[in-house]
Amino acid sequence: MSENEVPCVIISASGTADSGRVKHHLSENIGQSKNTVLFVGFCQSQSVGGRLIARCQGRSKATRML
Repeated sequence: MSENEVPCVIISASGTADSGRVKHHLSENIGQSKNTVLFVGFCQSQSVGGRLIARCQGRSKATRML
């Protein structure tokens, strides 16, 4: 998926982003402004998802929380 230029949606069962393929997808795609990462539901503050959410709070549109 990293080399794929067409739009796609990746749905992950790991809401915390701590394990599985979601870790690879995040590392490959999170820095690109054309991509959106959306966490639905609760993430513990110690999890990868929780830390990403904490870093985005109060930031510009490029890293805003929806």
